[in-house]
Amino acid sequence: MPPIVSIRQARRFMENAFLDLLDILAWQEGAPPATGPDRPVGPHGGGITPDREQGRS
Repeated sequence: MPPIVSIRQARRFMENAFLDLLDILAWQEGAPPATGPDRPVGPHGGGITPDREQGRS
């Protein structure tokens, strides 16, 4: 049986996923990742850190 997730947890997950995507797109354009109190953080902490060795594809 799949785990039961509340609407609040699902919303937080989607917000963080969207912000992580924006960070990745901004990083590809040369901007540093967003940090600080304005960014919501889920129960597991930080966001995605792009692999700087990989380069653009």
